[in-house]
Amino acid sequence: MSDDTTVILHRRFEIPDTDRTVFFVACYKHDPEGKKSRQRMWGWYSNFEDAEKAVLENHTDIFEHNYYDLAVIEEMREGVMGMALRVWWYKATYTEERGHDPLVEKIVPPAWTDGFFNFCMG
Repeated sequence: MSDDTTVILHRRFEIPDTDRTVFFVACYKHDPEGKKSRQRMWGWYSNFEDAEKAVLENHTDIFEHNYYDLAVIEEMREGVMGMALRVWWYKATYTEERGHDPLVEKIVPPAWTDGFFNFCMG
């Protein structure tokens, strides 16, 4: 039952009745002026542990030597255009001492992400 506060986005697709989820990994470089922001969705994993390991260990150089400096992992139910259930953010910091091996740390969501969701699937 819905009321005036219920927003129905689209009825053409059924929401899967499943508890199976996937964990998407994407990287970002945010420009506060919006002129040079960039993003790339790298892939997905069937479990959080593998997704987080890929981010923390910079698998396949997902940060592309500081071309991207943020990563996000989003958990979504399988299906078409799912909604993010949980989100984790990470920051890669490059230093001269570490060279091409960034220090990657979990962070609180950046302020510019407030009110936005589904970073990986658009």
